[in-house]
Amino acid sequence: MILSRSLNIKALILAFLAALSIGFWGYTFGTDANLDQILPFVHKINNPALYPNDPYVDTLSTFPSFYPHIIAWMARIFPLAPLHFVLYAALKYLLLLIVFNLAQSFFSNKMTSYLACFLFAFSPLNNIFSLLGDDPLFKTALFQTPLAGVLALAAIYFFLRRRYVASFLIVGSIYYIQGLTANFLLVMFGFASWPAISEKDRKAGERLSLGLGWAAFFLLWLPWLVMYFNRPGPAPASSTQLFVSMLKAWYPGHYFPSLWGGAKWTNLAAFIGLFSIFFHKGFPHSKASTEIKLFLVAMATMWCVAFVVGELVPVPSLILLQFFRSDVFFVSLGLIFAADYIRRLIETQALREVCWGALLVFVLVEFSGPRHHGAVMILLVLWLFLNQTVYRFGLLACLALCLYNSMVHPVAFKKVALASGLLTTLFVAKGRHHMPSWFSSNLAVFLAAFVNLLPYHSLLQYRIQYKQFDNKSEIKRDWEDLGRWVKEHTPVESLFLSPPYMNGFRVYSQRSPYVEWIDAAAMHWARGYENGWVERMAQLGFWGETLGSLRYASVWHENPSLEAVGALEAYERINEDQLLKFSNRHGVDYVVTEHEKSLHFPAIYQNKSFSLYRIAPY
Repeated sequence: MILSRSLNIKALILAFLAALSIGFWGYTFGTDANLDQILPFVHKINNPALYPNDPYVDTLSTFPSFYPHIIAWMARIFPLAPLHFVLYAALKYLLLLIVFNLAQSFFSNKMTSYLACFLFAFSPLNNIFSLLGDDPLFKTALFQTPLAGVLALAAIYFFLRRRYVASFLIVGSIYYIQGLTANFLLVMFGFASWPAISEKDRKAGERLSLGLGWAAFFLLWLPWLVMYFNRPGPAPASSTQLFVSMLKAWYPGHYFPSLWGGAKWTNLAAFIGLFSIFFHKGFPHSKASTEIKLFLVAMATMWCVAFVVGELVPVPSLILLQFFRSDVFFVSLGLIFAADYIRRLIETQALREVCWGALLVFVLVEFSGPRHHGAVMILLVLWLFLNQTVYRFGLLACLALCLYNSMVHPVAFKKVALASGLLTTLFVAKGRHHMPSWFSSNLAVFLAAFVNLLPYHSLLQYRIQYKQFDNKSEIKRDWEDLGRWVKEHTPVESLFLSPPYMNGFRVYSQRSPYVEWIDAAAMHWARGYENGWVERMAQLGFWGETLGSLRYASVWHENPSLEAVGALEAYERINEDQLLKFSNRHGVDYVVTEHEKSLHFPAIYQNKSFSLYRIAPY
């Protein structure tokens, strides 16, 4: 009875955290950078008549994942939009449940486990961005990557519990959903398997179990491998130089550190430093220190390989393995170790340590400017490793930074005030100052967690009051309304010229645009696709006079964000005569413009942001 009650309480707490996390970060269905790529495949599977002769959708035959087919099958039974939300909410709960069990297997402490779930629910490192590869483990939309990420954590849990067959069967199944994540796990498990093979004191039963796990993996992986190498042959691939240049122009975040911005490097330095301290402090208390250390070595190895094959000796096939994205496991393990370190600080009941615990929660959940993670990382190093005089000077410097931030960023006053209060308490607190006896450590952990959400309560209040949970701007809503109208009022075979920088025209309209910026994603699974894509973009004036020459490789390299302005200006420069010639040559039936640009063709639909014109026959 007591065990059943405990399980019910855990289930309720995790469900509450999952629901609050969705309310906090929002949920997106429709036009989203990832859904723009996947939902047209789902529509095409269920209705093959859609998107005729669409170069992007035609790459479905080479897409190395069964995920669109799974969702398409389920969508025949349930409406797609509510199906997505139910699956997303269930997956968020499952994520927290697995994190709870992982933390328990590491530290055997329920408060650590609950705090780890809190950090997974509210840290932007798990929901909005990551450190190196940009894509976090779990985003605000449902697609193959979050599903693979949750399954990957389950595989890690079973591996660390020595249930190797279950772990490797999950890894094999992930290949059928998202192969990149499975590759990362394979490298990590390869490194972590070595002690069981090489150390003489390991039991024979453990070695046998590990061998059976690897065998089970290969049996499950082999059909995927055969399928992967027997996909329809791609178009002739572009040269390595051209391919790398296109990838740099399209999206350098996953691959090329030389093109990362200053903000990303700042985040990377601050959080690598913080997580390194969390790991250092947590290893003596963790039951899986050996395996986790090997996981970290495996990740560092993958990052080094990614740097070499991306920056020094470019190899397209290895660049596309996207090893920098394995940082999601560094963050995931780091958040669990952070939870235990924060819990141990707070359980001392010393005022200084309690405030430090709260301050660390603060930097792990803050997501809007100004950010304090760099300053807090340096301050933590001063406190732990240098003398108290230097540490107190560091506190004064951080307080001065907060005062500056309060003047420069008045909108963030609540957050800066909370940071200032914690830093002030740290400055006046001595090691001998303790919390009152009635102030239990569990209550302190709870307050340290949820007090740090108070600066963001207006966000949740806004979402509830205006029912705005999808993180979409007004122009994006108008874009989707346009798509819905097009679906109901135009023939399936129609071809549209739409602003290529908007992306996602196919999602609601279920019609083909001539080209979109997001279409270049297909170069990841259909080598050679990039050649046709760059030509279609050039036909809209995107590359200007540099088309047909490798000179534009250097142009892209010098200005990797060229697309942000270049696509807008190029599309806005097109006039009626050019549109007519374009329509005659490429069979375009309709053209979409932003509302500021008007044409002399018949306007058949308008909203606040966009106009739709019938251009053929004209």
